[in-house]
Amino acid sequence: MLRVPITDGPGNEPESLRIAARTAAELLASNTPTLIACSAGLSRTPVIAAVGLAIHTGNAPLACLETIRRITHTDVSIALWQDALQASGLAP
Repeated sequence: MLRVPITDGPGNEPESLRIAARTAAELLASNTPTLIACSAGLSRTPVIAAVGLAIHTGNAPLACLETIRRITHTDVSIALWQDALQASGLAP
């Protein structure tokens, strides 16, 4: 188990966001069943899942987030999204 503390909104350590997203990508690459979770599952979970998916597939991060939004309700913090993209090297 890996726990990476992330808050909903700005102010997260870039390294924490990078670790969470890259770990998600590595677990996807190894076909390891994985649970990414936060308290409500509306912002932190889809952000880390989408960024991890983008790293893994090479697809656009926003397209990955839209895939998740088609499956479940989200309420993504824009600040968290932007910070996660920046920390993972995927910011435009």
